[in-house]
Amino acid sequence: MALAANPIAYGMWNTFKDSFKDQFIPPEMQNEVIQNIHNIPQWNWEFGEWYQEWSKYARRANVDDAMKMYAFHRALDTALHNKLLQISPMPNMLAGLVEKAREFNKNWHTFAGPTRGF
Repeated sequence: MALAANPIAYGMWNTFKDSFKDQFIPPEMQNEVIQNIHNIPQWNWEFGEWYQEWSKYARRANVDDAMKMYAFHRALDTALHNKLLQISPMPNMLAGLVEKAREFNKNWHTFAGPTRGF
């Protein structure tokens, strides 16, 4: 009687399959994405474009925030990385660190970006 009063809605099969696949990452794929978060340096990429690519791998890596923050710092442009090291107190979550990096990058482009010939 209890089940009849509150039937369980299992949803659609395709939704279940997609959710199931998102929960489990094959070990070889996880190793590859972990390697990518360490080996995709920002270099000459615009911060937003680089972060979009980097975060795609970071979401799939299935590692904790401390590992993501370490990889994020290592992959950043050296000047941006050094600017972040001057923050006190240092953000303790990846989202805060990314926000500060985005803010510094925006300020650099606004006030001290590359000179343009006139």
